[in-house]
Amino acid sequence: MNDFNTANFNIALAFDRIKLLKSQIDRIDKQLNLYFKRLNTTLDTIPGISVVLSMSIISEIINIDNFASDSKLSSYAGLRWDLNDSGKKTDNHKDLSKRGNKYLRYYLYQAASCAIRYDPVLKSYYKKKRAQGKSHKATVIFTARKLVRSIYYMLKNNSSYNPIELSQPSKNMVFLKDDGDN
Repeated sequence: MNDFNTANFNIALAFDRIKLLKSQIDRIDKQLNLYFKRLNTTLDTIPGISVVLSMSIISEIINIDNFASDSKLSSYAGLRWDLNDSGKKTDNHKDLSKRGNKYLRYYLYQAASCAIRYDPVLKSYYKKKRAQGKSHKATVIFTARKLVRSIYYMLKNNSSYNPIELSQPSKNMVFLKDDGDN
């Protein structure tokens, strides 16, 4: 009988801890939303990207004006492959570079993973790359690089997410152009 009371007491304590953690999470979410509104950014208009992920990306970029182009931002995040070529021999299996901001790379990878599920344009791009025989990880990295173009454009121009179809190349809308195999 004593073990039963101890178990009930421990379960009650666990439920109390869960309630406390939930209330703390709610307070943190409210505070985060207030900070996000003060930033006056539109990254949360990307389908599947939450306020938390948007804030995480912004916290690592800090100032978009530090980057001359979206490719510089991609490089900063480390969204590129190391070149393992020597002479005439080319290695077809390249590892993702370990250079760059690992946190930003992680956040952009997560953002691309979410956007693939909710954004029809990025979903189509993902399927196209998979059909070309690319691995899941490589395809998500390609999608993240494409997403960086949008994020760069959005932060530079303080505009909402506006995807263009992959079949509509446009020199004015370079942030979602098809980049081939890189």
